[in-house]
Amino acid sequence: SAEGHLAEATAAWDAAGRLAGDQIDALRVAALQARDDAQAAEAAAAEQPTTPEGLVAARIFARLMADGAAAGNAGQWAAAAEIFARATASLTPAAPAGDLDLVAPTPVTLGDSPDQLAAAVQMCQDLAPIPDNQCPSARFADESARPAAVLPFALDPNEVTAAAFAAFVDETGYVTVAESGAPVVAISGTGAATPLPGGYSWAHPSGGASDWREHPDNPVTVVAAVDAQAYCAWSGARLPTEAEWEYTARDTTSATFAWGEDIAILTALDGTGPTWRDAPAGRTLAVAVAEAGGATADGTVGLSGNAREWVLSTDDSTAVLKGGSWNTVNPADLRISARLPMGENVPGVDFGFRCARTLEVWP
Repeated sequence: SAEGHLAEATAAWDAAGRLAGDQIDALRVAALQARDDAQAAEAAAAEQPTTPEGLVAARIFARLMADGAAAGNAGQWAAAAEIFARATASLTPAAPAGDLDLVAPTPVTLGDSPDQLAAAVQMCQDLAPIPDNQCPSARFADESARPAAVLPFALDPNEVTAAAFAAFVDETGYVTVAESGAPVVAISGTGAATPLPGGYSWAHPSGGASDWREHPDNPVTVVAAVDAQAYCAWSGARLPTEAEWEYTARDTTSATFAWGEDIAILTALDGTGPTWRDAPAGRTLAVAVAEAGGATADGTVGLSGNAREWVLSTDDSTAVLKGGSWNTVNPADLRISARLPMGENVPGVDFGFRCARTLEVWP
């Protein structure tokens, strides 16, 4: 009868409603548990601020809450649970394959000799389009020679691209420091950070209507050190130390630049040099990471002159920028020893990075 069919349909509808409600409740519980795990990771990271732990989870949590993921929609809760789970999983560093304590550290020397530092000042005075009084010796004081050591590691041969960073954002929902409202800066010839107008982010590297998709193979820029740490942790890696970066750039030599001693290469227009101001009017963007030039003996490309690269100081794990960029005024800032200390939450128009991985033995 019609009444019987209606009763059956009503019962089925009620059952479906209960099932949907149960699924939403289950997803909600999963998301809340994952959120709690993320917050716990963030709290743990607060005690070890130089590690990447908590960075991904904390920013994903902020993004999901801002987007209203807690509204009760089943799809939103499912997404929240999955993203939180991936975030917290990415916070657990992989255990070394062996006992790295058995590997003797390799001693290295960071920085430059007094003669090299004097040459750096002269280089600034001769080639930089800034007044000579902005090239004081004191600016290079923290680049003097000092001992350090490295254990087996591998440094990415290229900088992280915009496309690779986009994949990270797509998978995790990560929100960068610049997207959270922090001012983006440009570095002047004196090394001072000057805030830029709004609109810059990794997705809009030139501000305004610019889009990373226009240059997907360029290095990702407009990132802070904490953003770089989050990406490297997600990819199963970490930021390199300053010693590792310089060790790779020098390749056991005392060269001034990653490519050697040739200063003329800085103004070469034949594509053989790094990207530093190699266009007549100067560049407004980096170039594709594989085309950055200035390769080291082992084929590591673009350590200087494309994007400035975030590393962690070997001395105290604070954030440092290495290598200069296409936007660098002073060519002395492209030297291997050149360093620019910067707050880990400062995104810059030419700040990029590459990752490093700890190895059991040297390759």
